[in-house]
Amino acid sequence: MAGMHYTKDNLPSVTLANVLLTAFLILTILLAWIISSFRINDVVPVPQFDLFPQAFEKLQLIVTSGKLNLYKWFFRIDSLWAPIGVTTLLIFGKIFCRKLSFRKVYYFVFMSLGLLALIFDWWENRLYINLLQYKQPFPDGILDNLISIQNIKYALYCAFLLQFLYFLYMRYAETYLKQIKVFFRSAWLNIIFVGILVFILTKVDQGTTIIIDLFQSPVDYLVFIILLNTIALIFSHYPIYLQIWQHGLDYPSKDNKIVWKLNKPQWLGIGIVSFQANVKHSTKFSATQFLRRALGMSVYLAWIYALLACYRTLDRNQLPVFLMTASIAVFAFWSYRRLLRQKNDWKKKFVIGEPRPRLTPALIRACKGLVVLVWIAILITLISVTIVFLEEWTPISWISSICSTVIYLLAFG
Repeated sequence: MAGMHYTKDNLPSVTLANVLLTAFLILTILLAWIISSFRINDVVPVPQFDLFPQAFEKLQLIVTSGKLNLYKWFFRIDSLWAPIGVTTLLIFGKIFCRKLSFRKVYYFVFMSLGLLALIFDWWENRLYINLLQYKQPFPDGILDNLISIQNIKYALYCAFLLQFLYFLYMRYAETYLKQIKVFFRSAWLNIIFVGILVFILTKVDQGTTIIIDLFQSPVDYLVFIILLNTIALIFSHYPIYLQIWQHGLDYPSKDNKIVWKLNKPQWLGIGIVSFQANVKHSTKFSATQFLRRALGMSVYLAWIYALLACYRTLDRNQLPVFLMTASIAVFAFWSYRRLLRQKNDWKKKFVIGEPRPRLTPALIRACKGLVVLVWIAILITLISVTIVFLEEWTPISWISSICSTVIYLLAFG
C-alpha cells in the first residue's frame, strides 16, 4: 500500500499480503476468462445464473451445452479466490487499525465479518454445485434458501469492505487528506476528461464503432498510441504547475519555496523550464506525487476499459470489464509503490556535500526492468500496427493492443 511505513513488525505481514495479492489478481483473470467463455445465451450468461425463473431448465441447458466443466471450475476457483482476497484485506486491516482506540474490538468485528462472509460464500458455491445431482425439478425451499444465503453473503461482504475503508481512512486521512484535497483542486479538469473519454467509448452507441474504425487504419492506430502516451505524460505533470500557482508544491511555507530553472539551451536559445522546491533530497512519501502518477496511469486504464467493453459488446459475453480493469490497476499501483519505496530507500543514503551513493542492486534491476518493458511495449505496438495493416480488427489485434497498453501502464508507473 502506498505510503505504508515498513517496520520489523509489519514487514513479514506485508510481504505475505503482496504474495496473496499477486495470487488474487491471477485468479481474477482466470475467473474473468471462465465468465467470458461460459456464455450460452441471454438467459444463462454466467455460471452464477439467476435462479428465478426456470432454474432447473437453465441448469439442464448448462449440462447439454457442454459448459458443465466451466460451471464447476468457476465455483471451485471462487472458493479459493474469495479467501485469498479476504486474507489480504485482513492483513492490511490489522496494520491500518493499530493506532485506533479499541483496535482489538474493531479488528475482532472486522475479522468476524470476513470469516462469516467466507462461510456463506463457500456454502453458496457448494449449493450451486449440488444442484447438479437433481434429475428433476428442485424440491420446494432449496432455491429460496440459496437466495437467502446469497443476500446474507452480499450484506456481510459490504460490511466487511466498509470497515476496511474506515481503517484505511483513519490510517491516512490525517496525514494525506490535505494533499489529496489540493490535488483534486488542481486536477479536476483532467479527471473530467478521462471520465468523458470512458463515457464516449463505452456508453455511447457509436463508441464501439469508433474503436473498430481506429483498427481499420494502421496509420490512425499508430498516431493514437503516440497520442495516448503523450496525454498520459501530460496528465501526470500538468496538475503540478497549477498546484504550484495555487498552493505551492506541498504546503506553502517560508522553508519550502518554489524555484524555477532553465536547462542548457538546445536550439535558438529555447530550453525547458522546470519548477521544484528548494528542499533537498526529500524521502517523505507524497500523496500528491502518487496521485499525479495515478492520474497519468488512468489514461491507459481508460483505454484498457474501453477495449474490454468493446470486446464484450461484439462477442455478447459477460466479461467482467470493471473487475478486470480494477485488478490491472491494483497491480500497476502496487508495482509503482514498490519502485517508489526502493527509490526512497536509496535517497535516504544521500548526505549533502558528499558524492552521490551508488545505486542499490534492487533499484538497478527495477530501472533495467522499466527499460525492457518500454522496448517490449514498443515491439508489441509495432506488431499490432502490422496486424491492423494486414487484417484490421481481429482478436489478435485486440489482444496485442491490450498487452501493449498494459505494459505501457506498468512502465509508466
